[in-house]
Amino acid sequence: MGSLDHVANDVALEFANSVNERPHPRVDWFADARSAATWTESMGWTAGQLDDAGLDALRELRETIHRIARAFLDGTVPASGDLAALARAHATGLRVIGVQATDGRLHRAWPEIESGASLAARAASAAMALFESERLTRLRACPSCGWLFVDVSRNGGRRWCSMEMCGARSKARAYYRRGHGD
Repeated sequence: MGSLDHVANDVALEFANSVNERPHPRVDWFADARSAATWTESMGWTAGQLDDAGLDALRELRETIHRIARAFLDGTVPASGDLAALARAHATGLRVIGVQATDGRLHRAWPEIESGASLAARAASAAMALFESERLTRLRACPSCGWLFVDVSRNGGRRWCSMEMCGARSKARAYYRRGHGD
C-alpha cells in the first residue's frame, strides 16, 4: 500500500483524501479492514473489526464529503442527495458517541475502539464543522493530485497538498521544461 501523508489540516478532508486518485485509485485506505485499521491508527484512533458493509459505508461517505467539498470549491451548490447523505451519517453518528463535561464545557466522547459507525460519525461530524465554518473559505485542492486541504498559511497562498509531495514534483517538472525547451 502507499504511504500515509496527512496534509489536509482537517479530519474530514483527511478522510476524503484516504484514496489517492479518482475515479480509479491506486491506493484506497478503505479497501479492506487491515488498511482501514492502518489509516485510523495514523489518525490516532483504534479501529475494531470493520466488515464489508462498514467499509462500503465509509467509502460512500468519503465520496459524499469529497463531492460536497468540490462543489464548494467550484462555487456551486452541493447536490441535495449528498447533503441528505451527510446529514444522515451525522445523525446516525450522534447515536454512537457520548458527551462528557470537562474543563467547564461539553466534549464529544468518541468510543475507544472505533466501529464503522463511529468512524463515519467522526468524518461526518468533522465535515459538518468544516462546511459550517469560516475555514471553508480556505478550502483548496492540490492542482497536481487533487487532494483537499484547508490552507492555514498566513497569506492564504498554499498551492499544493504538500511541498514535499506535489510541490517539489511540480517545480522539478517546470525546471526540466525550462532547461529542455519542452
